[in-house]
Amino acid sequence: MDGVDGLHTLGMWIDRAGDFQQGDELDVDCRVIWPEGFRKVVWPGVHFRLWDSGFFADGTVTERFEDEWETT
Repeated sequence: MDGVDGLHTLGMWIDRAGDFQQGDELDVDCRVIWPEGFRKVVWPGVHFRLWDSGFFADGTVTERFEDEWETT
């Protein structure tokens, strides 16, 4: 993700099953595993890339749900 160094784990899900092909676009919900590292950079318009033994998709944050971020 722009603004965060390294590769990080996150959970992603959609509300339907699907068979996705190269070039498909979709919206997914996600949650970062290390919120402290992302709190200041996750905003609509921020770009990211997905990695699984190689980069396989590019994305853009479209929405941030404030109530999901714990305050410390």
